[in-house]
Amino acid sequence: MKINLVHPTDNIRIDKFPDGQQNVTLTKLDSREHTIEILCSLRNFRDVELLLCTIESIRRFYTYSIDVRVNIMYLLGGRSDRQFEIGGNNYLFDVLFKVLPRTVSYHILDPHNFVALPKNRGAVMESVGLLYEFREWVRNQEAFDVILYPDAGARMRYTACSIPHVNVEKERTADGIKINLPELPKTGKILVVDDICDGGATFIKLAEEVRKVSDADLYLQVTHGIFSKGFDIFKPYYKQIFTTNSYQDIGDSYFDGFKNIPTNVKQFKVI
Repeated sequence: MKINLVHPTDNIRIDKFPDGQQNVTLTKLDSREHTIEILCSLRNFRDVELLLCTIESIRRFYTYSIDVRVNIMYLLGGRSDRQFEIGGNNYLFDVLFKVLPRTVSYHILDPHNFVALPKNRGAVMESVGLLYEFREWVRNQEAFDVILYPDAGARMRYTACSIPHVNVEKERTADGIKINLPELPKTGKILVVDDICDGGATFIKLAEEVRKVSDADLYLQVTHGIFSKGFDIFKPYYKQIFTTNSYQDIGDSYFDGFKNIPTNVKQFKVI
């Protein structure tokens, strides 16, 4: 059985109460089930609540051992995988992962810290298939001359391909972080690749530095597109943006802001 919590399937009913509580009821039950797949996007704690309710409803009905696989397309707090300052916490491991049951397996699309996740929970792993499909879809859009990663960590997250790929080196100085670019083509097409884009400051700063040494067209590939400051800020720098709908469908009524997909943005469906 497959359950979709982003675009609810007809085998569940989601109830919402005046105090904000949500609940999930399984409406199509089959005692012969041995495997259940849950598709979700954990964008906030309302999404986490729906997942927890779904897992508990499954546990209560299927009293025998059943394999539950949770496919997480977006993981809330994925970048908060360490304690950033004294008096704070490690949000991902100290908060979020403490409420997720250990009785199911979790498969996360392009997690920010792919090294720490399996060590922390054993069951957590990357949804390699969909990520590979997204990358191939992007590479079929244009004939890119080189792939540029914003840092060494981003380069490590992705498998090598036939396209030349290089990464930026970042150096901490008294004036802040200095970006050291690798050798880049003077013309052609450069694809910048990373896992997530929030406001976009990192990619705009990178594009400004690239413009100083190259006239190549810039393209941006990010698996998780939050785009909290919209798309207009990218137009002077990037010819095209490629992303998935792991966090949102552009124009989704769940979010304020994007009514239509801009012409310079293409979305790959994973949900």
